[in-house]
Amino acid sequence: MLMTLGRFLSPVSSGGMPRTFDLTALLPSDVTYTRNDSVATRRNASGKLVAMSAHAPRFDHDESGNPLGLLVEGSRQNKCALYNAAPTATTGLTIASGTPTLSIVTDAGALAAAGLDQIGNGNVFKIEAGGSDCDVDFAGTTGNVNAHSLSIYARLVGGSTARLRRTGTGSGATVISGTSYMRYRLENETPSGTTNQLRIQVNAGGTLYCLLPQLEEGPFCSTPIVTSGAAATRAVDEVKLLSPNGKFWFSEKQGYAVVRYRPLVLGTPTDQYFFALHAGNTNDTIGLRINKTDRDLQGWYKAAGVSLHSLSTDVAHLVGTLQAAGATWKPGLGAILQQSGYKPQAYATNPSGLIEMDMGHRNGAADPLWGHMERVEIGPRSLAAGALSARMHTSPGDVTVVSGGQSLAFGYFESQQSGGHAGFDTFVSTMGGLLRPRSVCTFVNGATGGTAASKTSDATMYWWDLATSTRGPAFDTFYNNLAACGLSPRVVYWVQGEADAHQIGLATTRQQYKDALEAIFADMRTRFAGLQIVIQRLGRRTSFANTGGSQVVREVQQEMIDAYAWCHEGPESYDQGLFDSV
Repeated sequence: MLMTLGRFLSPVSSGGMPRTFDLTALLPSDVTYTRNDSVATRRNASGKLVAMSAHAPRFDHDESGNPLGLLVEGSRQNKCALYNAAPTATTGLTIASGTPTLSIVTDAGALAAAGLDQIGNGNVFKIEAGGSDCDVDFAGTTGNVNAHSLSIYARLVGGSTARLRRTGTGSGATVISGTSYMRYRLENETPSGTTNQLRIQVNAGGTLYCLLPQLEEGPFCSTPIVTSGAAATRAVDEVKLLSPNGKFWFSEKQGYAVVRYRPLVLGTPTDQYFFALHAGNTNDTIGLRINKTDRDLQGWYKAAGVSLHSLSTDVAHLVGTLQAAGATWKPGLGAILQQSGYKPQAYATNPSGLIEMDMGHRNGAADPLWGHMERVEIGPRSLAAGALSARMHTSPGDVTVVSGGQSLAFGYFESQQSGGHAGFDTFVSTMGGLLRPRSVCTFVNGATGGTAASKTSDATMYWWDLATSTRGPAFDTFYNNLAACGLSPRVVYWVQGEADAHQIGLATTRQQYKDALEAIFADMRTRFAGLQIVIQRLGRRTSFANTGGSQVVREVQQEMIDAYAWCHEGPESYDQGLFDSV
């Protein structure tokens, strides 16, 4: 179909625009949601934990009321056979040892402070240990010896201690402490028998208030499931987009899909799917998933039953942190992207007949995400890596941080000790916590190990040539890595100085090192307006001949921090035995 824009203007195509599904408050009109139970829960816009009616989408929030997205989980049964949210009697509680006093009381103030005052009737279980330690068991048994997880909301007064555990031999335990309600978990417990129950231990002198006990089969705890005198099962959250093949924003021949999501758990027994475009079966599919073993992003491209895409991004996912991922496809090629990890793969046959899109799981509601889906976008054209990344990061609060410098910066992305990326994980998860609720932190590796700021220190591996006022190869790599991710950074995290410190007083003067740093930062700030620089100052060396050069580097870095409002001091490495003699 063609349409004209005003008199005598050329016709333009009505297609080609993407479709965005915001999943934080209302269900888009062409998306269906089913969940056949009335025992599931979520936090509402006031931060209150509430029960949900059957087939009501669980648009979840944190305790402050910030939107997290559409909550998607697999099916679970709470085996606690009592009234766990609205108790009226101590029926279902059994004293296994000691002489505690059991009662049902209201605890309005403490419940309201924890956002638990709307989930039941305002009542909670009260266990007063008295003069001796006690064990209290909650009705409902495991029924088998598969892995189970236990949880309870509780608070403790009286200066004593309490524990969450199970009955039977060989049980682990989670210590309960604090006078405010918190959810305590004991996960991946292997029962010693089929009659094991959830048990609370309270030491002498302690008084425990609790509600929402949960005993569920699985290696991790899911969200609270309301029980009313018997075990209760929460069904899978099933989210579907029907007939995308008839929409102007979708093409199975070429296109892209991006998703913003927040996993609640990782290491699940099955893969965790963000979406799956499919032909009504698993023979022809385009999808994205978290690999159950490595916890990184994988594509799921299949045509006529043949798997086409087996690569992963090698970037691990993070629990509770908002992240973004994308997939793109065209004849003969599929690709996936997460952070700056782009993985294309060629194939001979293309998926076809795609008639449905499942969100937060794959077809048949299998392999659920166990987390939040914040946004999904689909477009009818194939995108290069940079353009795909730009579509993944469209929220105003998103922050891109790029590292600059040498090995200590590179170590955030690949540890010299283990080859892992614990530094990256910690950085991104910490930033994600600071940016909550709806912003993604992208951390790009722009560093090159062994590089000097000034060419006078290293004629090959350097950032800036003072003689010609031009960038060096390390600086080119920095810009190339940024271009590949398609994003403009707001912050540069600069960790550098070892290579120059070796040569200061020999081949490089103090002023040359400072001039090089100023030129590097000026070039960056010319390219990216408003850019902020954070310097992690060079740490003390344990094995370093030119100690004077090391001190000069530290002094110059501090001078930069003191002189410029856009230059900031980062955490300094000085008391840990790192793997390159720092």
